[in-house]
Amino acid sequence: VTLLDNGCLCCTVRSDLIAAVSQILDRAEAIAANRLAAAGGAPSPASSGPPLDAIVIETTGLADPGPVCKTFYADDALRERCRVDAVLTVVDAAHFSRQLKRQRSDGSVNESAQQVGFADKVLLNKVDTVE
Repeated sequence: VTLLDNGCLCCTVRSDLIAAVSQILDRAEAIAANRLAAAGGAPSPASSGPPLDAIVIETTGLADPGPVCKTFYADDALRERCRVDAVLTVVDAAHFSRQLKRQRSDGSVNESAQQVGFADKVLLNKVDTVE
């Protein structure tokens, strides 16, 4: 687990996100290389697959997923080493309708609508609290 706790991850292409993901990839590739070397250079089931299945990036609250995804396309090294497979948005079934209808100042973004609109998959939580 790598934690970035110095500001809003969703606002811009972030060098700390790039560095953190690069570090995760470097570490995974080093582990894979060590496993291959320990096997005498001969591929084995443990050493023949990709070093990582996935990297999950979790944002909290009403984050805009666009800039997070853009980070992976804007950085050449990340674009070559990984891909964005999906954006999953968790929707609070008890409060989502209220969030969509909330008054906002002119020109401000409806974050709730933007998250759902950007999502490849939507997961509803708290469904047991609504009728």
